[in-house]
Amino acid sequence: MKRLALILIVIAGIAAMIPTEAAAVSERLQKARQLLHKGAVRDAWYQIDSVLQQDPVNTEALYLKGEASLVYGSKSLPTTIDSLRSLGSTDKADLLHLKLLHFMGDIAFLDELKRCESLYPQSAEVRYTRWLYEIEHRLRPLPDEGELRVLSDPITLGFAPYKAAFCRATNRTFAEGLAYLELLHAHVDYRWGMFDSVFTAKNRMPTVIDVTGTMELEYAECGSQMGLYFVDANGRKLKMSLDTGTSGKGFTVHSDSVGNLLPGDTVMCLEDGIQYNYMDEPADVVIKAVDFAQPRMTSFPVQYFQGGFTLADGCFSPFALDGAAITIDPINKRVFLHDEAALSVYRDTLPKEHATFLPLIIRNGWPYMPASINGHEVLMMIESGSRDVGLNELALDHLGIRAYDSALIWRGERYPTKMYDAVMTVGPFEYQIEGGLVTDWVLGNEGYGVAAAGEAGPDFLRNFVFTFDPFRYELILVKPEDPVLSDKVGG
Repeated sequence: MKRLALILIVIAGIAAMIPTEAAAVSERLQKARQLLHKGAVRDAWYQIDSVLQQDPVNTEALYLKGEASLVYGSKSLPTTIDSLRSLGSTDKADLLHLKLLHFMGDIAFLDELKRCESLYPQSAEVRYTRWLYEIEHRLRPLPDEGELRVLSDPITLGFAPYKAAFCRATNRTFAEGLAYLELLHAHVDYRWGMFDSVFTAKNRMPTVIDVTGTMELEYAECGSQMGLYFVDANGRKLKMSLDTGTSGKGFTVHSDSVGNLLPGDTVMCLEDGIQYNYMDEPADVVIKAVDFAQPRMTSFPVQYFQGGFTLADGCFSPFALDGAAITIDPINKRVFLHDEAALSVYRDTLPKEHATFLPLIIRNGWPYMPASINGHEVLMMIESGSRDVGLNELALDHLGIRAYDSALIWRGERYPTKMYDAVMTVGPFEYQIEGGLVTDWVLGNEGYGVAAAGEAGPDFLRNFVFTFDPFRYELILVKPEDPVLSDKVGG
């Protein structure tokens, strides 16, 4: 009898624990949802992992892990989607697959979006994903606060619409960027970079940029990168590398001694305002309103700090000069700036058999272009400060490309890595990738579910005369078969 009583007590105890454990799991998942909604993805990941360690087939936890993976660009995402599908959670698997296609910029996204809209017409997540596509492709105007709230409230990554709106707005004016950054910061617990301080300073500056018609500047080689010389109001040359990875229309000088000599008033100093991966510690940032003689600019915003960039005095975004498009001809070593009318004339003179016009997606100043690799059209970030054409591990799986073991020599050291070979097609042009680098992180990931398959670097760009058109949001590529092409560029 005593043994029977003991057994009954144990059974009763286990029965009592089951709802308690279920409640604990539910509480952790609810906490994870709250954290994901406000952008605290790392903390949410810990909550989700704690559930999956206990219950690996919990479909709600798997779905939330998939959403977090979209923010990080984690290579585990396809496995999570397969797990959900095998467990019968087709709707969750479909939604994550749809978002993965958008994350990669895969052209197959549009057909999958229509399918999901038909299958899940009430889904707020599907509705938001269409909105995100349209806002990035400038198919709808910037949203007001009410529209953002309606989009944000029912979706898992509630912070994402606010971040997407900021990344779109900052391509236009500093004032609009600030307005949407304020909305974002009202909904998240963290400060995103130093954009608020920098944009406030730049928005108050009476900057004038005088680029009329087409003007030529002096070309500069900057190691593997390409650039040009700016001339300040005192006649001093400033060697600047074109860096498409510079956000927020940035123009940055990486030397205090050079920055201190620039003619203009100091607008702001930010203590420990910046740190790149090659810097041992953060550096103070100074923002100066600088006057230039070539091109003629007054109160132009220049940020400078003590960094370790040795290829040039600094780097700048192709969108740093409002109202001007930049053309770089690395074959003949020439650089041109155009106003909108002059660029239209240049476009009209290009031989159609040698030119292509690629639509650009621009997120906070970072440009992305469509390209086909292994039969898939995806987005590639244009990274003129990088190397050749790289792919991230998530894209490698998505594109069905096999990597091989290799090594990268950097600063005299040998680093084992993965590489791949493939052909990339942009417009009518084919580019052979040999020894493309495979990275375990996603370059160009803004952290709200959009990114790219990889990056196209200066080795790729050097094959073309290329123009960043800020008026039509296009990258113009011209093959240099035409011997008088540079004369056409110069008018």
